[in-house]
Amino acid sequence: MNPQPTFSVVIPLYNHSRYIEAALHSVLAQTLQPVDIIVVDDGSKDDGAAVAEAVLRDVANAKVVRQENRGAHNAINRAIELSGGSHIAVLNSDDTFKPHKLERCLRLFQRNPTVDLVFGRVEIIDPHGAPVFENETTQWLKRSYDFLQKCQSLPLALLNENFGVTTSNFVFTRQVWRSADGFKNLRYCHDLDFLMAASRHGNLLFDEHMGPHISYRVHPTNTIKETLEK
Repeated sequence: MNPQPTFSVVIPLYNHSRYIEAALHSVLAQTLQPVDIIVVDDGSKDDGAAVAEAVLRDVANAKVVRQENRGAHNAINRAIELSGGSHIAVLNSDDTFKPHKLERCLRLFQRNPTVDLVFGRVEIIDPHGAPVFENETTQWLKRSYDFLQKCQSLPLALLNENFGVTTSNFVFTRQVWRSADGFKNLRYCHDLDFLMAASRHGNLLFDEHMGPHISYRVHPTNTIKETLEK
């Protein structure tokens, strides 16, 4: 039998001093605690790293690492390199985990030993953390779920519209990360690229029948909302 999965939570942090405390508290509130928490501050211009250090000061196996700005993909890859779990859960510094996320993923990996990456449904929240029930983001999520039911092909449905939404939603084996050669330097779609790589090198599981795994924060500084010129 395979050993029970162990989970590392890796957090790329960039200019999110306003949100990082909530992100970290959502990890500390997990019903199944990770073996370690690695925060990589990617050259932030605010005091987010100091906030993270204060929250994690008395947390065993947690560390905050600072580096010059190299991009989200680099921060994620470096955090994974520094972590020790057999499975990796990414959490972007402006999002939050639902309390049972890691425990739920453990059960899914145990029931499906050939699966290499798990993701679930996503709750949309506003900058203050309040749930958003109807906007353009919730509309495209519903549309993308409907397409999955029609085509019955998970990789094709993800290519149509990425309802995985964000790397915060991904929990995956260290082996599939190595096989995919890590996250690539793609500013707007390193999440979708990694899903496609994981589907080539392993197996994906969408936990579509349960509640949301994460809360995805929609705010004016989301990377995807940058101007078309950028």
